[in-house]
Amino acid sequence: MTDDFTEARLALVGNGALLVQRRVETAGAAAHRDWDLPGGARESAESAEDCVIRHIWEDLGLFLGAGDLIWRGRYGADPPASGEDWLFTAALTAERLATLGDGGGRADWQLWGVAQFLRDPQMPDPLLSRLGNFLFSEGVIR
Repeated sequence: MTDDFTEARLALVGNGALLVQRRVETAGAAAHRDWDLPGGARESAESAEDCVIRHIWEDLGLFLGAGDLIWRGRYGADPPASGEDWLFTAALTAERLATLGDGGGRADWQLWGVAQFLRDPQMPDPLLSRLGNFLFSEGVIR
């Protein structure tokens, strides 16, 4: 799956909770102050799966394999001129939660209620719509 995309995000979902991250300021880089789903920009020609798996490892210290990605879908990027991006989901289990690190200080993370995330006005509509579709199909929301 190495088609054209800009970034890939991951929704780690379990027991009505969703893991969100905020990157912390690093030398020479502006801080990202908004909470978002973990993931990020593509490097060279990596696949969407490789992109999201790399970001989860780098930012959260959590190793996932392609088999851990239980759902995937394209969504319109924000801003729309940048094309479409990928959203993946994986189960947020107690074992995974226990192994989460701080990615070497690169990111801060929290657990939010799914409803809190879906109501957050800072989240881009295409991402909310795609995530909402997944959550509805899985019976997480009605």
